Amino acid sequence: MILRLFLIFTFAISAWADPARFQIKDLTQRNLMAFISEAPLEKMIAQCHLLRGWIELDPQSLESGIKGELELDVRSCETGSGIRDLLLQEKIWEVKQYPTASLTLNKWAKETKGSLNEKMDQPHSVELSLNYHGKTVSLEVPLKLSYFVESDKTRNRLPGNLLRISCEKTLALSEVGISIPDELKSTLSSKVDVVFDAVGASKLPNEKILLPEGPKPKERT
Repeated sequence: MILRLFLIFTFAISAWADPARFQIKDLTQRNLMAFISEAPLEKMIAQCHLLRGWIELDPQSLESGIKGELELDVRSCETGSGIRDLLLQEKIWEVKQYPTASLTLNKWAKETKGSLNEKMDQPHSVELSLNYHGKTVSLEVPLKLSYFVESDKTRNRLPGNLLRISCEKTLALSEVGISIPDELKSTLSSKVDVVFDAVGASKLPNEKILLPEGPKPKERT
């Protein structure tokens, strides 16, 4: 009997400690990746909202590791100027040939222990691989993480337990195979600040977006 209870208890602890997968998928496009360029003649902010993926970790035991994948649709990047967007898509992003970029989160870059809560503490360094423009680049980036147990408050955003991920990183465009034409060097910097902020959910969100019902068309008389 004692042995049986011990096995049940051990199994329960193991199951509880399994890493949780948080799906980064928000149909209302509230997740964000932005590229900020500070060039001699112009400051540009390109915001990209079409991204999806997942991150897997144990919020109560970070030493168990971290992994994940993320895909960004570069065609969704907008700067607020249609002419500039078209120029970037053709001359810089080359979206016809490279419509997406992918990230693979491999592991903690440094020994990481402890647990997560709702407060974003000091960033945790992670190693990831960026695949874009036909190149795979290894990067070390700082991630700020916070964890929210499901409640009425969190369900206003997404169902399930939530993991918020935030990151800022300066990236040289040449690292990912992007060269800037001479005619654009005064308006586009060779280095950009990348800002990422997203919320992952332990439950899959609905495939449909529930919007308030609008006014009904008048009936014909």
